[in-house]
Amino acid sequence: LGHLCTPGPDVVTWLESEADFWLTFVSGECKAFKETFMKCLRENSFDNSRCRLQSKNYLECRMDNQLMAKEPLEKLGFRDLMDPPPSPEARGSKP
Repeated sequence: LGHLCTPGPDVVTWLESEADFWLTFVSGECKAFKETFMKCLRENSFDNSRCRLQSKNYLECRMDNQLMAKEPLEKLGFRDLMDPPPSPEARGSKP
């Protein structure tokens, strides 16, 4: 019966990633970003569409600190919150 209770490699990997997420969620790394995001959610009845900038900032912190895999912000749904490329006038070049 011992083999029936042993999780497979996929389950172990999932458990490790979940444990890592929760450990970093409560740890000091990115805590300020997390608190700002959570405060926004509470103030907006957990309507996450009103806290997208805070969510983006929190995820960027997690990616910058290698707490999650790097993903393009466009892929995470933040294309509209990204800085636009500088205009030719702002770069100081002439067309």
